Amino acid sequence: AIVSSNAESYPDEEVGELQQLLKLPQALEVVCDYLQIFGIYNIVVTGYSFPQSEGYQNTQFFEISAISDIPVELIEEDF
Repeated sequence: AIVSSNAESYPDEEVGELQQLLKLPQALEVVCDYLQIFGIYNIVVTGYSFPQSEGYQNTQFFEISAISDIPVELIEEDF
């Protein structure tokens, strides 16, 4: 959830920033102890939602669907 520090203000700027990040056509690096237990350091977002929750004026819940991605390093060899 994204929660505004002001109890009467919706976190519209933060929600917009997250939405822009989730729309990027690239793998995203994640820093999360829980995911790193499973060897997940990068994800590719496959979907997301921002469900409306009645009674939460300063809170926006969100759900992200993603797959893990392993970066591939390409080595250029001189021939």
